[in-house]
Parts: sequence; structure tokens; C-alpha cells
Amino acid sequence: MANSDPFVSHLNGFCFVGSNLGRPKKPSPLLTQSRKAQIVIHGTIGKSCFNRQDDVRKIQNALNHISAKDGGTQEDLLVTDGICGHLTQTAIQHFQDIQFGKGNRLSNGIIEPNAPTINQINELFLETTVDPVRLPSLNSFIGQANQAINAAIANILPAQILLNLNRNRNVGGRVFTGTPELRLLNRHFDIDHQADPSNAVEEIRQIYSLMRTAMLTRNDSLTGTPAGVGGTGIFVIDPTPREDRGGTSTAYAFPGGFHQFHKFDREVEGLRHDQIYICAAFDNAFAERKVRVIIHELAHFVGKPSRVNGIIDHGYGLAEDRDMKKLTPRQRVLNADTYANFALEAFTGHNLTRWA
Repeated sequence: MANSDPFVSHLNGFCFVGSNLGRPKKPSPLLTQSRKAQIVIHGTIGKSCFNRQDDVRKIQNALNHISAKDGGTQEDLLVTDGICGHLTQTAIQHFQDIQFGKGNRLSNGIIEPNAPTINQINELFLETTVDPVRLPSLNSFIGQANQAINAAIANILPAQILLNLNRNRNVGGRVFTGTPELRLLNRHFDIDHQADPSNAVEEIRQIYSLMRTAMLTRNDSLTGTPAGVGGTGIFVIDPTPREDRGGTSTAYAFPGGFHQFHKFDREVEGLRHDQIYICAAFDNAFAERKVRVIIHELAHFVGKPSRVNGIIDHGYGLAEDRDMKKLTPRQRVLNADTYANFALEAFTGHNLTRWA
């Protein structure tokens, strides 16, 4: 189990190391070509051009994934029918006008193989891996996860104040189970039995703070928009074909990816460690599970890039499940599901008693 393998969440609530789940040993066909040659056309496209149907469909799809500010049709999608009609011709001309300027000799309404326009489309298409159709739904759940993370931090702050007061008063003992407003933190992280309760609570707070920072990161490979604020930030749609476990993968993240800016994967060319990937099965999960998955993967993402001291999967389930109750106090602080459960219960105001 290498440190570079991602943690992959599944519809059944489990999260496994990606190398054990059919992760492609060879680069995905989507990512094997160079960063400026992913889309290959075999003839010219535009008014009075050859317009091979397959080539036109590729261009229509690519323009649909490029933001309006870059001249794409992400806000007014083209029909990907392979027909270079008036709307597609207009979209091509508009893209060139935005990229090269009106009146430029390159802005001629025609896309040629291995020429500046197709190269520029490839550059922007590879940088925009968020599906515009799925974006609004994904952004909604990212926003809810962000609210849950903020609720978790708000719940932790009183605990730190109480711990500092008890330390100053030289008061020991089981302070959390006897304090109603702080029972939630103890329920999930067993603060009463931590070797150093103050340090444990601060470590937990820092993890949630890093999650919040990650949520606000303007990922340079996307639209430059923070997650949950009209964009998806570090979250991108999985560009690799995944057929493992019947296609049940919902999302995956590389351990400590937040601390590995611009690190690319060694197995799948073009796959970055500083992004969290949302898979097709995410759409089939219940709403609450989607929020859980986002926070769960964020925990892996912002933890240390280590299988020893990083946030891994010591146990799965809800706080009262057998697998979770058997965790040691230290394992709870290093367990992704614990962070997801605590944040959701802090956000909703009630204990989770069943899987959603």
C-alpha cells in the first residue's frame, strides 16, 4: 500500500485504497496524450469545411466544458450532435475572438488540425474538468459540507476554553462527559481518554480549519472560484474510467494532497494529488451521504501525507456502530469517518442513528 494511492469512497460507505480496486495500471485514454493534444481532429471544422461528425462532436463537447469568460459555451450549452450548424459556427468564431481578438488572422471561424485554435481548446479543456451539467448539484453539496465544517469548528471552540480553564484551575478528570454542551466532541473523539486532551482538541480543530481553507482554495486548474461560492474549487469530476466494484466509487482523494501542490500522479498521467475527484456513482448517493463523502475525503486530503500519522480509515460507520466504538482515542483523531460524523451532527443538531 503506497502513500501515493488514493482513498476511494463507495456507495456502501466504505473507503478503500485505490490500488486494490482496479485503478488503471496504464494511463487513462483520456489523459495519455500531451496536455495540448488531448483532442485530435482529422479535418477542418467551420463554415464550408469538411466537418467530420466525430470531430465536430469533440469540439462541441470541449466548448461546453470551457467557461464563458474564456469564450466557451459552459453557460449556454451546444447540442453535441456532430453537426456544424449556425450555433456551432458562431461558438467557434466567438471562442477565437475571445482568445485571439477580433480581426486577428487566427480568428477566421475555422478550426484546423494541429493549429493554434485546437491547441488553445485543448489547453482550456484539460484545465476545466467540471461537468457543467453536474456543477450546480455538486456545488450545493459542497456548500452544505462547508456549513457542517463551520459548525464543527464552532462546537470545538467552547471545548478549548473549558480545557484552558480547567488547566489553569488544575482540575483533572473526565470533564467532557459531565458537560452537556461538550458531549458531542467527546462522543466522537473520546477526549476524556486522550493522552493530552488539549493537544487532541487543537489537532482536531486544525484539521477542520484546513478543510475550510481547502474549500476556499482557488484551484488554478479550474475556474478560479472557491468551492461553494459559484464554483467547485479543488473538487473536479473524475476524468478516469472506473469500473471497480460495479462502478460504486463516489469520490477519491490522495492522502495529504492539500500539502502537495501541483504534484502529479505517477500511474495516471495528468491526475493531480491536489484535487479531490468526484466519481459517477456520487450522483446515485442520498443527499446526506454526499455531504459525508465530501467531508470524509477532505479529511484524507488535508491530513498528513502519511499512512502512519495521516488521516486514514481505522473504522467505518456512525458513532454507535461497533466498528467505530472499538477505536482507540488516538485512532479516532486519525479516522476520516469520525470527522464526517462529528461535523454532520454539529450541523444538524441531532445524533446520526442510521446510514443515509
